[in-house]
Amino acid sequence: MSDETPHLHPLQKRVLVSASRTEVWHAWTNQEVLATWFGRAARVDLREGGAYEILFLMDNPPGLQGGEGNTVRSFNPEHSLTITWNAPPDFGTLRDERTRVHITLADAPSGTTVSLTHDGWGDDLEWNAVRDYFNRAWDHVLAALTTHLSSS
Repeated sequence: MSDETPHLHPLQKRVLVSASRTEVWHAWTNQEVLATWFGRAARVDLREGGAYEILFLMDNPPGLQGGEGNTVRSFNPEHSLTITWNAPPDFGTLRDERTRVHITLADAPSGTTVSLTHDGWGDDLEWNAVRDYFNRAWDHVLAALTTHLSSS
């Protein structure tokens, strides 16, 4: 695929963590826990339409601190979570657009398989840069989750 071809297909990531589905679910849905491994602060209101915000850039003014304005679209406790997601402030007007992140948890012989699918991309070159950013970022997030759960 050339650099000029838009990336419309979803990002898909998977990791096996040495923790129960209950522990992994708690790591994704408890705002105090999220702030220890994902961002610097978090706001989670676990209900459809509730807030799911992860903040990284605490020195920035509100609205430019990270994943603000994102919401819970659906969830099945200890099985799946779907949230809206936005691009970091560096991506200009695309920051105002919302993509979707689907997280599913499945029992595995030595823990839990965490599958993450990120979709809803636009179809131009600017969106390619956002998708490429998240292709790298989700690897770091899942590595941080693995580290967090292995030290719990």
